[in-house]
Amino acid sequence: MLILSSLEVSTYDGQSYNVSWEFEPDTDLYSEYSVNIYRSESPVDDISQYEIVASGLNANLYSYVDTGVAQLLDLGRPWFYKLGIYETSVSGVISYQPDQAAYLKDEVPDRVFREIVRRKNINLLNTRFSGRDFRIIKKRTWGTHCNDCWDESLQRSTDSSCETCYGTGWINGFYDAIEVRGMKNPSPKLSQINMFGEWKPSDSMFYMLGYPPLKSRDIVADDNNHLWTVVQVRTVERRGYIVEQMAQVASLAQDENLYKQLL
Repeated sequence: MLILSSLEVSTYDGQSYNVSWEFEPDTDLYSEYSVNIYRSESPVDDISQYEIVASGLNANLYSYVDTGVAQLLDLGRPWFYKLGIYETSVSGVISYQPDQAAYLKDEVPDRVFREIVRRKNINLLNTRFSGRDFRIIKKRTWGTHCNDCWDESLQRSTDSSCETCYGTGWINGFYDAIEVRGMKNPSPKLSQINMFGEWKPSDSMFYMLGYPPLKSRDIVADDNNHLWTVVQVRTVERRGYIVEQMAQVASLAQDENLYKQLL
């Protein structure tokens, strides 16, 4: 079976993504396999939450240019990719690779960056430093518009309590949860609050590493089923790569429709 050794995403023109890959050397097998490319807004494991971008590509190829994102590129909408490996003599996919979906700037050839992330990750894993388990529920910003509440004239959802799209305007408005380590501070310092501007007494500061990238209206859930919605995000970067993320999060009350629909 073909084993993927690397999958990288890059862009040269800002209008398309170049998805390139390498398999572990075994050239005798390439002619027996084909490749499908899948794309999603979230690095979830469930392949049903990915859209198929290309199918039946010869395994001898090593890259594909995804022009379907030409009108969908912005800083708050990262795209994640996986490959589906097919054997020509067998019906159906035999594997989806890699385990962790690739996205733009996923590969960082910088030792200093990796060492910074390693040390910060140690702090998050150590419960002495308030590191906890959280789940990130990514909001959809692309896909099929909701049939129940989407207004074509206004170009928005007209029902925030819609059970089909959860008020996002897109069918199945959120992706499956992604488990991460993070820290939540309900009483940040004044200097931290000033970074975000408007701040409500019930808001908190949420801290995590750079993967997966957060964006406004994503949902953060803890191990006690408390939910917060992301209001704003500030990042710390090294050479354009996200080291850590600090987000202003607003608490969701248990009697709110979105809370009831997500849990």
